Amino acid sequence: MDRSTQSSTLPPVAHGGRHSGYIMILESIRAGTRPLSDDSLASEVARWKDQAKAAAAEQRRAQQQYEACRGELDACKAQLQNASKQIQTLSQIKGDLEKQKQRLEASNKGFYSVQAKLHETESRLTRKLNATKALLEVAGSLPYTDLLDEIERFNNKISEVAVFLEKNIVYRCLEAFQEELDRAREDTEGILGDQFCHLVVSQAKNADLGVGAPNPLFVEAVVRAFVVAVCVSEISPHSVFGDRFRPKDGADSDRSCHRLETSVAPSTIGSFKSLFLAKLSNILKIAAWSIPGVQKRTAFESLLVPMFESKEELRTALGETFSSAKLELSVIKYGGWFSEEFMEAPHTRGAGADWVAATLGVGLKQAVRRDGQEEVLRAIVPAQVVLISTLNLAVEGTSEPDEKGSQGPLQAGASTDERPQRDGRDASK
Repeated sequence: MDRSTQSSTLPPVAHGGRHSGYIMILESIRAGTRPLSDDSLASEVARWKDQAKAAAAEQRRAQQQYEACRGELDACKAQLQNASKQIQTLSQIKGDLEKQKQRLEASNKGFYSVQAKLHETESRLTRKLNATKALLEVAGSLPYTDLLDEIERFNNKISEVAVFLEKNIVYRCLEAFQEELDRAREDTEGILGDQFCHLVVSQAKNADLGVGAPNPLFVEAVVRAFVVAVCVSEISPHSVFGDRFRPKDGADSDRSCHRLETSVAPSTIGSFKSLFLAKLSNILKIAAWSIPGVQKRTAFESLLVPMFESKEELRTALGETFSSAKLELSVIKYGGWFSEEFMEAPHTRGAGADWVAATLGVGLKQAVRRDGQEEVLRAIVPAQVVLISTLNLAVEGTSEPDEKGSQGPLQAGASTDERPQRDGRDASK
């Protein structure tokens, strides 16, 4: 093979790179300017082969690294899938734990509710036991627990009536002549007292202001105070309020009295119901209250009959069965000084020195003579009361009186000698 043929068979090589020297040699051979040597060509070819082998080895190492990285990637994917499954499992466990937690919380609430009821029942039974022991000291073998049950049942019926009205009474604009309102207010003053009645009238403005319903605690206090006054006036008239300001030497005999005047007690539940509803209607008028709907009014009337029956049973028990025990129902007058010994204020925690606004549930007291001394009244069952400060806070957000002497809607106007005595005697006694 001649030189021209050899040069024509050489493979084409790109310019540049680290082999530029070899490229120049080949070009010079092709151009005929440099003679071609078999040794130099073989040397160059061998060098290229070495470089190709090195490149192939480098490629194999790169391929191995790639395969290793690919394996690690697959392993990471597998770990990620396992982690996802574990997360789903943990999420399910968390959901189950949340449900279990909710069930436990519900169980705890039920437990606390039962516990509270047990404490309430224990407290009630303890009071009843103490009351029974106190009665048995002087009363012999009469079944006084029956009387305590009657009092508790009567107070519960009053509460049911009050709770119904508390949930259903709404404000309405007054639609009555002024003379009619004046008569209604005068009648209500004889039941609730002047200042309490004034508070009821003052809250009627809320009807014109667009307020939907009165404060529930205020409704409960008004209704229960009204029911207690009207019912107890028939059960035991001398136990109801009495002359709050009994004239004394030098006293003003024209000062207003908190007295519920009653005529002959109604002989039937039907007649008493008519009297009761007539007086209640007067309160609804001056308070701008309404019981909306025929069904609600009918449901309310159905609650009255059991309460009146309980009232009759209590009247019979006090007037006949236990008439020899010198027992009287205990009703605290407006403005009376609160005493934990003779009263309890269920809507006030830790009731301290304060005045009574109204009686929400009747108590029981007994005249006792000890060692030839003057008779004193002791509390057998404490009367349930609502305090003036509690009502002021409910209707106006103020408690009366404060350190500066400011007054709330209800003012405690009773003087010291008009408050209940520490031995349980009424101020009017």
